[in-house]
Amino acid sequence: MNDNAALYATHNHLQRTDANYALGTYSNLIKFQNDETVLDVGSAGGDLTSDILTPRLPPNFEKVIGLDISDNMVNFANNRYRSNPRVSFSQMDISSKSLPSEFRENFDHIFSFYCLNWVPERRHHQAMKNMYDMLKPGGQIFVTIIANTPIFDVHENMAKMNKWKPFLTNVEDYISVYYHTEEPRRKLEGYLERVGFLTDLCQAEERSYTYPSLQYFWKWAEAINPFVNDLPKSKLDSYIHDYINELRKHNLVTFETDGAGEKIHLLYNFLVACASKPFYDHGQKVDVNYFLSTYWNLLKWKNNENVLDVGAATGDVTTQILLPRLPTNLKKIVGVDIAENLVSFANHKFKHVSKADFVVLDIGCKQFRKNSTNISTTFSRLTVSTGYRKKGKKDGRITCLDKLIEYNFRHEQALSNMYDMLQPGGQLFLTIVSDNAIYDIYENMAREKKWKRFFTTVEDYVSIYHHSVDPARKLVDFLKKVGFVIDACKLEDRTWTYPTLPYYKKWVKSISPFVKYLPEDQVCDYIEEYCKETRKHKKFTVENDERNYRLLKMNNDAFLYSNHDELQRIDADHILTAFSNLLKWKNNENVLDVGSADGGIKTEILMPNLPKDFKKLLGVDIAEKMVAFANNNSKNNPKVEFHVLDITSPKLPTEFRHHFDHVFSFYCLNWIPEERHAQAIENMYDMLNPGGQLFLTIIANTAVYDVYENMARMGKWSRISANVKDYVSIYHHLNNPQKKLENFLEKAGFVIELCKTEDRYYTYPSVSYYWNWVKSVNPYIQDLPPNDIDSYTEDFLNELRQHKKVDMENNGKGRVHVSYKILVACVWKPLLSKNSKKNDLR
Repeated sequence: MNDNAALYATHNHLQRTDANYALGTYSNLIKFQNDETVLDVGSAGGDLTSDILTPRLPPNFEKVIGLDISDNMVNFANNRYRSNPRVSFSQMDISSKSLPSEFRENFDHIFSFYCLNWVPERRHHQAMKNMYDMLKPGGQIFVTIIANTPIFDVHENMAKMNKWKPFLTNVEDYISVYYHTEEPRRKLEGYLERVGFLTDLCQAEERSYTYPSLQYFWKWAEAINPFVNDLPKSKLDSYIHDYINELRKHNLVTFETDGAGEKIHLLYNFLVACASKPFYDHGQKVDVNYFLSTYWNLLKWKNNENVLDVGAATGDVTTQILLPRLPTNLKKIVGVDIAENLVSFANHKFKHVSKADFVVLDIGCKQFRKNSTNISTTFSRLTVSTGYRKKGKKDGRITCLDKLIEYNFRHEQALSNMYDMLQPGGQLFLTIVSDNAIYDIYENMAREKKWKRFFTTVEDYVSIYHHSVDPARKLVDFLKKVGFVIDACKLEDRTWTYPTLPYYKKWVKSISPFVKYLPEDQVCDYIEEYCKETRKHKKFTVENDERNYRLLKMNNDAFLYSNHDELQRIDADHILTAFSNLLKWKNNENVLDVGSADGGIKTEILMPNLPKDFKKLLGVDIAEKMVAFANNNSKNNPKVEFHVLDITSPKLPTEFRHHFDHVFSFYCLNWIPEERHAQAIENMYDMLNPGGQLFLTIIANTAVYDVYENMARMGKWSRISANVKDYVSIYHHLNNPQKKLENFLEKAGFVIELCKTEDRYYTYPSVSYYWNWVKSVNPYIQDLPPNDIDSYTEDFLNELRQHKKVDMENNGKGRVHVSYKILVACVWKPLLSKNSKKNDLR
């Protein structure tokens, strides 16, 4: 980019406008904490950082650092904003492979406005990885990227002209990597997920901007033009002339002439994304809470104790779980860990906790510091719970979270060091993983030729208790040998549920000691092989082969869905109109919409059909992205809200029970498999007030289900379609689907007023529109490798052409006509309990 900082600072109104818009529109996704350290990547002249970003931060933020590759930009920004001691600017290439050590895991939030569109494909992954590595665990990035603009076409067209070709030799390096991509949003999501981010938002938006004059436009274009500085001055006027001529030809640019000159209207697309760097220690926190609660009675306390937590990691367990349980007159709790970056993170995050300090320490070190012996107590957060005390009259404690206690190397030394650190009479409380399926997986993969060379030290990462017949006895022997008196030592079984397959994969990546030894291009293969071994293991249960994963990802692209859900809207409007006479209303109703998706049907179709004096309209959906999108679009309506809820969960929020007068659901229950269908309908029954009504529509039969099943039989798609039955409505293959629905409804306790099937017909205006609709509801396509998507699309459409319920005009190049069958039901909850013998009619 042109690095004329003064020119850029006076002609970057478009960038400022879009940054303001993005931050304002999606502010609800950005979660700030106290004492934030913030990074702005691609800060240019510093005005977006200082004038737009900084005022939106919490008042007590600690520091904002702006990074830019251009020395001129950095010097300009530091000089212009030197009066603010909390804002500074540094030079760095965000795509560099050498990241400054002081930046690693140093930032709570990273922002980037229109920087990554300048990073070429070959360095894009590295830039994303650097931002991930600079974030603290739990931190967020918020980025905007130009995906499509006429400026890129102008650059490419001029690079083909003989006149300018010598000066525009590397034009492809200045075109956004998302420009020639059919699905730029999907490509950005792929980059984010590959480096480890959990994506909260990723969507493309159309934008427009009007330049007040041709002169102003050229100053803006010059400020970001990477070629103009290298042109001979004698050619500059000719270059500008040809540039403007190319711009006039573009269909996304309009020139408007008035008395003052020419205004230029520009249409373009940008990507906006918000993603977070995950914590993966939730399971350990659950175990720590359990063991401390269960065995707390073993611990004996005195006044002004010093407590040690060994293996404190990020300090969350030390400060948030352990510290609140300790006596209020505690003198100090010290967390130690071998990892300097974790200790630095913990000290920064919990610097306001006056009684907590964090120190770098290798608990397995033979040359142990002698001044450590004045610390009093130890705990641990792994899976065999034990309590011990040191012989003597004095009291004291330690907490141990260090993985060294699990692994072979330096095990006895670590226990001996903890003994030496305790005062006489002090106590040690620890938990250790004795047996875990992950150890079997490590050992199995270490035998495979493909992975053997990376697993040469596998025995160092398997608990020494894993193959022991009596692990508790083995631990007791170690403890007695170093001098402890045993109060308790027992073996306990523990279980942990990972909510989704992607979460599990990221957890595996975060805890596996072998990932760091793998070539980057083999990490994904390693994770997939690991998951295959997981499925084979008797101690792992994968619910219906990724059931939770399916529920979370269904209809998750709110932007795509909202632009292609015309069929759903038409059907909802038709059904509400056709059967409006069945709905009985009262004053001040609370209304629920189950499976509200992007919120469009609820606010634009359902809400106008409600009485004007309704009290509250709540939409629930299992997809967090859908809920965030819907809440953002309806934030100005105080009577409308959206919440995340799995309608099949056996644990219904208390505040939802017997709360609603009407429950609606449009095309949600067709996504729910047989074994969870009854629970979903029972939940809707339980959420209704006595006398309340349920009104729902369900897809019973559609060609799309047949296509899914046919493609699952193809060898090429059989793996990704292995769980196809979970994506086909349970009513699809039935001759009498309404009878099945009636049985579910009556079993839940409903009185049925209407339950029938209807034949429906819809025409998609084009194949491309139809395919976008398919993508918005397709459960497989977002998991396909990018190079398989075209082949999958072709096979899907070929299957569709052969279906008797689909008519594609002009040999697949025109409109698409589909026929399908839906179920419609209107039922009510009796005024008496469903368990009452008395039949109460409304």
